[in-house]
Amino acid sequence: MSNNAIPASHVSELIQLLGEPVLLLNWPLGTKGTKQKWKHLEAATAMKDATYLRDLEKGNIGVALGDKSGGLISIDWDEDGILDEFLRINPAINQTLVSKGKRGGNVWYRMIGGYPLSIVNLKKQADRVGEWRSSGGQTIIHGRHPDGHQYQLVQKLPAKLISFDQIVWPERVTSPVSIGESQLIEVDYLKEAKSEENNDHSHTAFSNPLSSSVILCPLLSSSVLFCKVSGRLHSPVSPKRTP
Repeated sequence: MSNNAIPASHVSELIQLLGEPVLLLNWPLGTKGTKQKWKHLEAATAMKDATYLRDLEKGNIGVALGDKSGGLISIDWDEDGILDEFLRINPAINQTLVSKGKRGGNVWYRMIGGYPLSIVNLKKQADRVGEWRSSGGQTIIHGRHPDGHQYQLVQKLPAKLISFDQIVWPERVTSPVSIGESQLIEVDYLKEAKSEENNDHSHTAFSNPLSSSVILCPLLSSSVLFCKVSGRLHSPVSPKRTP
């Protein structure tokens, strides 16, 4: 089999819906993952490898989120009711991919500008109602749920390109930024001609002054000037949104 093998039909469909870059993960059927390490993988190489693509056909498929897949995130709602409410109060951004396991579901977006780079519990008052999933996390999108249900794509639309401030949160659900467990990145851009001189990588690492961690910022253009932890969203240059 050549190194540029065509992926199986369901893998190809997922790539089309999720957009690129995207890093898909292979897990045993009926699981949400194992202790197998995956954070060293990169979409640019893994998703072009014939053996890797062939393995994706065998079991459950997860999606690496955040910087691993170019700003792809999922909002996981635990129950059908709050998922329906979220879609209802977000008419401007609800035409996007939605997947489902046993109950509730995941709403998928590709982010532009600043967004939380972590996994954050979403709470309605004191009760957990969902999860914001980004860098460091993954979501199962295909295969069999541990309880026996098949994962479904209940709304087969491409993951919509949005900014974080477009999201309207259900009543009494705290935004992941307000919780204090996550910060937003701020990206400023130089003019394209000037930036091309220094850009050699698909990601640029910046230290987080609030912790000992390093933030990986997916470059939305080839002209990143700096990236820093910030409480506000700012992206002077934005790609066009998908209608």
